Amino acid sequence: MLAKMLEQHVEKYANSPAAAAPANAPQEAGQPNSPPIGAPLVAPPVVVATPATASNVLYHIIGICVGAYAAYLSWQCNTAIGTNMPLKVLFAVLAYIFGFLYLICYYIFLSSTCGVKPVSPYSR
Repeated sequence: MLAKMLEQHVEKYANSPAAAAPANAPQEAGQPNSPPIGAPLVAPPVVVATPATASNVLYHIIGICVGAYAAYLSWQCNTAIGTNMPLKVLFAVLAYIFGFLYLICYYIFLSSTCGVKPVSPYSR
């Protein structure tokens, strides 16, 4: 059955006009940008740009501020306990990347240990 289907396909292709032209034959006048015969068709990549809305910009600004504050607290805490410079830099970078998570852990576990007073509108 498969052989019969293959024969039908070969016969159909052999009778088509595309089979008569060689692969390096010039294209028709109406199709100057068409690919050579037998070349695979590849769709161009689709790039969808999202517009920069005010809320997106605000989220990025808040994220940068939270990350910077987390890096500051990490640096101050590691300075207070005497951590060496390469580890302070590493911990500050990680605190910046995971800003919200670092601040939650800082306020739960480290605020009393490090001796660094967190900036809060409620503290005096």
